[in-house]
Order: sequence, then C-alpha cells, then structure tokens
Amino acid sequence: MIDASFRLAPAREVVAVDTWDGDLPLLPGRAIQVEPRRWWLFDSVDPDAIRDAIAGRGAAAAIGGGLVCATITGPAWRDLLSVSGFLDTEMLREDEAVGTVIHHVPVRVLVTGDRACEVYFAASYAGTLDELWQRATKGG
Repeated sequence: MIDASFRLAPAREVVAVDTWDGDLPLLPGRAIQVEPRRWWLFDSVDPDAIRDAIAGRGAAAAIGGGLVCATITGPAWRDLLSVSGFLDTEMLREDEAVGTVIHHVPVRVLVTGDRACEVYFAASYAGTLDELWQRATKGG
C-alpha cells in the first residue's frame, strides 16, 4: 500500500485564458501555464477584469464545472501518481504543472508543496481514478 491520501472534489473556479501573444497580463488569483499560450486561473471569478486584461489579445472561458480536483497528500504522493502511469515525479517542484496520462486518463498535475499536489481531470473520469487510488492506498 502507498502511504498517501487523496480527496476528490469539484474544481473551484477555473478559467482558461488563451492569449495570442503568449503573455499573461497580471490578474488576481493563482495562475499556472498549461500550454505555451494557455493558462488556468484559479479563484479569479471576475469575468470583467479578465476580459479587460486580455482586451482583444485572447479569449477566456470558465472550465471548472467540468473538472474534478484530486488533492493528494502524504509522504508517498509521488508514488501514487506513478500507479498505472509513467511520470518522473522527482523532477516536479512546487508551483510547477505538468500534463500526463494516468490509467488512460489525461490529467494536469500541480505541485502545491513537498508533500502535496493537485490533479485536475475531466469529471467523467472521477470513478476510474478514485477506484485506482483506493486500491493503491488501501489495498485490494
């Protein structure tokens, strides 16, 4: 069994922002770059501020409703991410994000600390990853 725990919850407010020039203007909340010209903004729920900030240089769309966030904690959280997938988790540092596939599910992993990460994926895959991680952490 892997010494880690996880909790699944609907993703908070997440807004995808694409900019044509590749530069993200200063916006409130936390932002992670998920593609060369795409960022996900967390806890930035003011659509007017986002629209004004990108003003003709890109587009924004709320995507949180379709995502689940798995918060994984514990000394072996990196091992849990390697179950049924291949990801060099030792290279990941705090505030870094990476896209990968776990158990045939496309995910985004955001490292939030030495002993924790958040994993974002489509809500339709929640059962698949919940079952996989339950078996890995509790046996069975």
